[in-house]
Amino acid sequence: AKEGNVSFLVVGDPVCATTHSDIMLRAREEGVKVEVVHNASAMGAVGCCGLQLYNFGQTVSIPYFDENWRPKSFYPKIKYNREGGMHTLCLL
Repeated sequence: AKEGNVSFLVVGDPVCATTHSDIMLRAREEGVKVEVVHNASAMGAVGCCGLQLYNFGQTVSIPYFDENWRPKSFYPKIKYNREGGMHTLCLL
């Protein structure tokens, strides 16, 4: 990246994930020019629907279940958000 052009393509908004933000910060610390091209994201779509992002609690990922795997780790986060009067964005 210091000697040529490099692209890093992500699905969704590139600044919503801490990993992507960290990569950008580290590159800038090394003197690498970083240019962000924003993409459509689930959070952006929520904002366009009129829901205030400030009223959202933790976003949860709900994976597809199969006959041998049915995780429940997202339930406590949904409960916590609901008890706090917050919306929950569930990524499927």
